[in-house]
Amino acid sequence: MTEVRDGVVIRSPEAPAEEGTDGGATITLDLRVDVPGQVFVRGRGLDSEWGGALTVTGPVTDPEVTGGLEVRRGQLAAVGRTFQFERGRVVFDGAPPDDPTLDMILTTEAGEVTAKVLIAGRAQDPSITLTSEPALPEEDVLSHILFGSSRAQLSPLQALKLAQSAAVLSGRMGSGGVTDTIRETLGVDTVDIDAGDGTGSRGASLSVGKYVAPGVFLKLQQGLGGSGSKAVVEVEITDSITVETDVGADSQSRVGVNWKLDY
Repeated sequence: MTEVRDGVVIRSPEAPAEEGTDGGATITLDLRVDVPGQVFVRGRGLDSEWGGALTVTGPVTDPEVTGGLEVRRGQLAAVGRTFQFERGRVVFDGAPPDDPTLDMILTTEAGEVTAKVLIAGRAQDPSITLTSEPALPEEDVLSHILFGSSRAQLSPLQALKLAQSAAVLSGRMGSGGVTDTIRETLGVDTVDIDAGDGTGSRGASLSVGKYVAPGVFLKLQQGLGGSGSKAVVEVEITDSITVETDVGADSQSRVGVNWKLDY
């Protein structure tokens, strides 16, 4: 209640302090979280179980997290191979919670080579190193992971894809690498390099695509090793339905209707 006498405010209730201002109460955390196991992280090819302990202290607006988590068991499916966790640690040392330190080793059998992927450093800018048993240069290890063979046995398109992947891992290029350079040079929307089945150039192809009108996508594909070429036109009828037609070098044409459902 506000009391006014002769036009002068004699008494007025204090306005409640707004949440988050200096007048409000500050929430301070002092928590220990024990994770004995059975905490599963899944998605994008990852299937893993983790455990460990974390301590969370400080104001809720800027908490400090210390401790760590270790993988109990797990695997990662990527680039057509299954990698097993040999070691997996995530260490929180007081840095921002979204930038812990990583210490991981994943292994996979690639022919007669056991390839290892070592991930270390901060989560925001990790370093990736490839090693193998028996010991091979990094590019040879990557070649075995991607194609199951050494660099000397790769087709030209496989060698191009290997160079792109090696550049991305070393940080010399962004995630698009060589294909981004080709796409920007040609002025197209997509570039796809299919290395084929790994036997010479059989099945290998290079495709470029561009939207020629709203909802109309044109793709040209050139095969190597006698696999021919074709043009594909995709027309978007609705958000879920597209009509696709392609014409090959043999003048044979095909028409299909694609339907998709996002859920």
